[in-house]
Amino acid sequence: MPPRSRARAPSTPAVTPAPGPLHTLLQRAEALSFSDTAQAEALLGRALELARAQGDPHGEGLALVILSSVYFYNSRYPEAIAANEQARALARTHQLPLIETRALSGLGINARVMGEFGQAMEHYQEALRLAQLGGDQENQMRILINIGVLRMNIGEYDLALEAQERARELAAGLGHRVGHSIATVNTVVSFTTWAATTRR
Repeated sequence: MPPRSRARAPSTPAVTPAPGPLHTLLQRAEALSFSDTAQAEALLGRALELARAQGDPHGEGLALVILSSVYFYNSRYPEAIAANEQARALARTHQLPLIETRALSGLGINARVMGEFGQAMEHYQEALRLAQLGGDQENQMRILINIGVLRMNIGEYDLALEAQERARELAAGLGHRVGHSIATVNTVVSFTTWAATTRR
C-alpha cells in the first residue's frame, strides 16, 4: 500500500481585516497555530466573538479557517471539519472566495488524513478551480502540492509528479522558496516510491 503521508503544504497567510483588535487577534493566533495551539485556540475564541459582534463575516471566516488548522494539528478532525464547513457556508453567503478556497483546502486535507481519498480530491479540485478563477497563484501552488500528496497516497505516481511539477513551476515564478522546496521533496519521494513499487 502506498504511504499515507501527513505532509501538507504550508497554510496560506491570512488576508486579515483592517488594523484593529480583530486584526491583532487573528495575526497572533495564526502565528501560534503550530507552536502553541492552546493559546491560539483561546485567541480565536475571542476573535470569533469580536467578529460576530462587529458583523464582520470576513474576520469570522478567517478565524474559523485558522481554528480548523489548530484542530487539525491536535488530531481533532471532526472539529476541524466542522470549522471548515462553517467557514465555507459563511464564504458562500457573503461571496468570500479566498475564505472558501481555504476552507475547501482544509476539508480536503482532513478527508485525506481520514482515508476518504475521493472526497479529498473533490474538495481539492474545487479549491483549485476557485484559486484559478481568482488568479491566486500562491493558493494554486499549495493546493497542487496537496493534490500531489494525495495522488501519491493512492498510487497515482505519474499524476503525483505532474501536480508537484506544476506546483514547482508556480513556486519558482512566485519566488516562493518554501513552496518550491516542499514540491521538490515531494517529487523525489513520489519518484522513489514509484520506482520501488515497480521493482517488486
